[in-house]
Amino acid sequence: MSPRQPIASREEELRAVDTLIDTIGQREDRRFIATFNAFARESAADLRSTGSSPSQETILNHFRRIENDLKLLYRTAGSISAERQFTRLLKSSWETYVTKQPQDEFDRLLQQFIDSNSFEKANEIAATSIEELRLILSQGLGDGLSNDDISRTIVDKFKNQLALSRTIRIVRTETHNALMFANLASTQILNDDLNLGLRKEWVAVEDDRTREDHMIADGQTVGMDDTFLVGPDRMQRPGDPSASAGNVINCRCALAFVPSQ
Repeated sequence: MSPRQPIASREEELRAVDTLIDTIGQREDRRFIATFNAFARESAADLRSTGSSPSQETILNHFRRIENDLKLLYRTAGSISAERQFTRLLKSSWETYVTKQPQDEFDRLLQQFIDSNSFEKANEIAATSIEELRLILSQGLGDGLSNDDISRTIVDKFKNQLALSRTIRIVRTETHNALMFANLASTQILNDDLNLGLRKEWVAVEDDRTREDHMIADGQTVGMDDTFLVGPDRMQRPGDPSASAGNVINCRCALAFVPSQ
């Protein structure tokens, strides 16, 4: 049974994404900042005790903390987004009989998403931390600083600059990634189960911060299993991690779901 109108307006979808990113981000920021600061402290301790940094143990600890942070973030954002979408669809005036348990199916898909994204993304983030650390070490040695002075610089730069700026970018980007995954996955489950006949629409924020390719994609409508053409990329949804970084980092776009004509 097909709905006669969109589930929610474009404006409602954008407001919801913005609110959820801010709400979840405020909660998750502290965890990621603590992770980056722990890496800085342990790297500084390595340098003072052994004359080199970071140790393999410090690198592994950093990776594990990031991976755990990401898993918690993905599960939180994904669960909130899916609950919102299931509630809206099942409380609508459309057909409400479901032939299978949608939450069970979504939980399976969410776990797959967490498993496939957290390891790869944690590796990427940890590698950037190591690169930033080595730049600090190189600059310190070039300036003739002692290991103690460089150690203090490591802690200071991560605490006052790197931890905060990286956390904001990572948490916002990955929260958006999980929200959009869950929004699409939960809607697809009920679309298939209830034969709703929905299509998905790319919704961009209309302001001067939105990148040109996303403004061009705004309003593009495709089938639920089809991809959007966004600049050089084919994307299942906003935040799709298979796309280039320029199409994903700090994206604020949303999905709307509209009835097939």
